[in-house]
Amino acid sequence: MDWMKHRVAIAATAFVGLTGVLVLMQKQRTDEYEAGATAEESPLPALVRDQVTAVEITRPGEAPVKLERRGDQFRVVSPVDYPADQSNVATMLDKLLELEFVSYASRSASSHAALEVDDGKGIRVAVTAGGRVVSDFRIGLYRGGKTMIRMQGSDDVLAVRGSIRYAFAREAREWRDRVVTDFASADVKSIDFASDAGTFRFERGAGGDYAPVGAAIPNFDASKVDGLVTALARLRATDFGAEADTAAAAFATPRGTVTLHIETEATDAGPGTTQDVTLVLGGEKAPSNDVFVQRVGNPTLYVVSASMADRFRPAAAAFQAAADAGAPAPEPEPAMPEGGGLGEGQIPPEVLQQLLQQAGGAR
Repeated sequence: MDWMKHRVAIAATAFVGLTGVLVLMQKQRTDEYEAGATAEESPLPALVRDQVTAVEITRPGEAPVKLERRGDQFRVVSPVDYPADQSNVATMLDKLLELEFVSYASRSASSHAALEVDDGKGIRVAVTAGGRVVSDFRIGLYRGGKTMIRMQGSDDVLAVRGSIRYAFAREAREWRDRVVTDFASADVKSIDFASDAGTFRFERGAGGDYAPVGAAIPNFDASKVDGLVTALARLRATDFGAEADTAAAAFATPRGTVTLHIETEATDAGPGTTQDVTLVLGGEKAPSNDVFVQRVGNPTLYVVSASMADRFRPAAAAFQAAADAGAPAPEPEPAMPEGGGLGEGQIPPEVLQQLLQQAGGAR
């Protein structure tokens, strides 16, 4: 047979055959990953929220983060000892208690890498209760409304309902409490700024508006002070420095300081309080443009974004109302084209003459 004459038919047959093989392989893979879709008894241990005393989370290639219960809250105890972000802890505990077994995704160790529950990609979670580890598993990929997990020491891959990986995949800094200040802006009675951009003091009057103390600020806008107070009274860190960053933080020669004078009113829960909170702006945290901040009396090296750091060093313009641009200038009238006429779209004189002659002939 002259195969050259039938090369198109041969190629088409080969393509159809290859497609069939690929479809079969995909079906086999789907059958393997979604085996056991029928209801089965859950192999997951039952967890009780109040009995969980510690959770250790290990992201691939990183040191474990360990959280331990202290009373009714959790605390980070490794790799640093620091108060935990209770919101992130609560989300993590919610996901642990809500784990709902759907089916076995695979019973073979050969699927671990593809489903990301192997040692190289899976996030390991070890839960302690009553002084012993009661659940130890790796979290893999999310697929088709289910998350793949594998219990430590087992080849079986379980599919659990919903997306859970995000609640455990946080960096170490995200498990730490990032609150620098947390005050109601209404309780800030005065604020002082000092930097190379200027020194300013503002006090809240009886009507609730801030006013400058000392030199007047032309075109002063009290709402601009309100905006800065709101941001600085509820300041959150984006990251933390380490002991090795102390020199770079350069708090001995700060780039700026902000002092908030805070007064709270007496309530049934206790008497009113008065305190001054001073924030110190330090140097940049290389290689980013983020900046170190410290709260006087607290040794923690906080890091804030460069845009937030700018609020520590306002110039007078930061407290002024935007200049009134006035009404927009009227658009200029279109210039009369040379020789008069109607401008763009006018009939050329020679064409107009022809039209007039034709009209005269028609009469």
